[in-house]
Amino acid sequence: MIGCHWLSLTSLPHARMHGGTDGLHVARCLLQVTLATYATWVLTGHPLDADTAFVSLSLFNILRFPINLLPMMVSYLVTVST
Repeated sequence: MIGCHWLSLTSLPHARMHGGTDGLHVARCLLQVTLATYATWVLTGHPLDADTAFVSLSLFNILRFPINLLPMMVSYLVTVST
């Protein structure tokens, strides 16, 4: 019983570090997706004016919550299954 409790206490800092790095990777991926979308838009010959940039930026902002939710759910499923 004490061994299980000690194991859970020692793995807690690792779980926090893993959660922090997940958040960092998701934020970086969101930025890369936005930049890649803008680059694709410009390279296909479309003009990138302020209206297009701000509307697409607001749509990416709306999609940020569902995109952030997916890695958290995967992390929770891994935690529950172990």
